[in-house]
Amino acid sequence: MNKHQVNICWAIAQRMYAFQVNQGYDVPISDFRIACELMLVHTNICELRLREMSLASDASLCHDVFGIDSYIDTTNWSFRDCFMPRYAKSKRSKRTYAVRCKYISDDHITVEVIALQDNMFAEGCTFDNIEEARAYAELKGEEYGVTVPSM
Repeated sequence: MNKHQVNICWAIAQRMYAFQVNQGYDVPISDFRIACELMLVHTNICELRLREMSLASDASLCHDVFGIDSYIDTTNWSFRDCFMPRYAKSKRSKRTYAVRCKYISDDHITVEVIALQDNMFAEGCTFDNIEEARAYAELKGEEYGVTVPSM
């Protein structure tokens, strides 16, 4: 891990510790433990999309942080009970993907991720405005490692 990634882990840990205190948790998980677990997961189990994770909603962050704390198996360097953090980087197959943006009408733009080999739909969403569609397309393009077409 580089220094920037370590700093993001600490920022997430401090945010989650403050969240627990503000919510009145009797025994909050320490920021030290949270940071250590995030770094362990990122380096030994699955890479995390740390930048996106640091910007996540409280609900999504709670899912990942508390899930990691509950399901981490440091003996086998894995998660128990099929847990996977929402912000885990995908371990995708060797397929090649493309982000396809379809203009439907003035108030509907669909962004789809397609596997090029078999034109199989991977995921997608419909938006009411071009700015939201563009932001989603860029995020998915980064996640799937593809260039996003201009809109």
